[in-house]
Amino acid sequence: MKARTKAAKRRVHKGGRPRTEGAPREASGKVDRKWSAAKTSEDVMRTGINARVRLFGLTEAQAKTQEGGTVIGRLLIGKEISLDQARAAERYTEVRNAYQRAIGATPETGTPPPPPMFETGGGTFEDFCESAKAAQRALQNCLQSLAVEARSYNPITALDVFVIKDEFAAHLLGDLRIALNALHRHFTQERRRAG
Repeated sequence: MKARTKAAKRRVHKGGRPRTEGAPREASGKVDRKWSAAKTSEDVMRTGINARVRLFGLTEAQAKTQEGGTVIGRLLIGKEISLDQARAAERYTEVRNAYQRAIGATPETGTPPPPPMFETGGGTFEDFCESAKAAQRALQNCLQSLAVEARSYNPITALDVFVIKDEFAAHLLGDLRIALNALHRHFTQERRRAG
């Protein structure tokens, strides 16, 4: 359809980006930055929630929770693992991150490491390093004895895949449960010894 008047031709051939309608504006006529930043962050959150719902089959309420963002959390939501097992996985991550920090390596997991004890008034950095290394040695001994009992390194591999790499592998789910049960026993005994 051809434009008949000069003004109609200008409207048809208008270049540039379409004007954002209904947006609050500054005195100069620009879109208000606070409004556009809030709108952008809402869009990003909505995209992430929709992806969790679509990919993992979660409800919208479950997708909004922190547990919906990790494999271990989704297994907990789906009742594939117990709350004690999920807490053992979280504690395993904390011990591993503390050890990584003590030796000067960056943690491989996406979560930031917890603040070390020396920053929270619990002693010097050397004390923190020694306690982190001792906790890691005890954890490694627990996992080695598990490997001997299970006659397989699959439980350790399952921890690496599910907890550290945050990936899902259905064939390792049973081994993950075995490893998390062993870690739960280890951390419970450790708490009893300390308490």
